[in-house]
Amino acid sequence: MAAAVVDQPVGQPGYITLRPDAVTRFALASRYGSLGLLAHNTLAGARFFKLRIGQPLVVVYGDGRVERYRVTALRRFRALQPNSPYSTFEDLDAPVRLWTARELFYEIYAHEGRLVLQTCIAAEGRETWGRLFVIAVPDRALFTAEQALEHGIY
Repeated sequence: MAAAVVDQPVGQPGYITLRPDAVTRFALASRYGSLGLLAHNTLAGARFFKLRIGQPLVVVYGDGRVERYRVTALRRFRALQPNSPYSTFEDLDAPVRLWTARELFYEIYAHEGRLVLQTCIAAEGRETWGRLFVIAVPDRALFTAEQALEHGIY
C-alpha cells in the first residue's frame, strides 16, 4: 500500500482529502506526539481493513527520511451519533465501555511516536457507522543499528 500524504488546511480539523490515492495528515494528532493518517473508507481508507497485527509499515517523507513501524492493534468503535465528530463511541471489543470523543482521541492519539491510520466503518447502510484505528509503533527490529541510534531507539 502506498499513498501520498495531504496536509489538513489550517483551521479545518475535519478535512479529509477526496483523492483516492492519498491520505490526510491529522494535524491535531501531531500536537500529541503521534502521526495520524486519515482516509475515507470508500477511497484509500478501504485498504486499512487489509492490515493485520504484526504487519510492518514504512513511512517515507519527502526529504527521504524513513520511519518504520509495526502494527500492534486494530481498534474498532461504533459511533452512537455516526455523522458527528463529537459522537459517543462503543468499543466493539469491550461493548460495556462507552467513550466520549475526547476520551477516544486521547486513548488513540496521545502517545508519542505512534502511527495511527483512521477510517470509518460502514455498516447498517451508513458509511460513518463506526471508526477503525490501525495502531502501529516504531519497530526496532526494522531499523539498522545506525538508524536506531539516529531515532533514539536502543
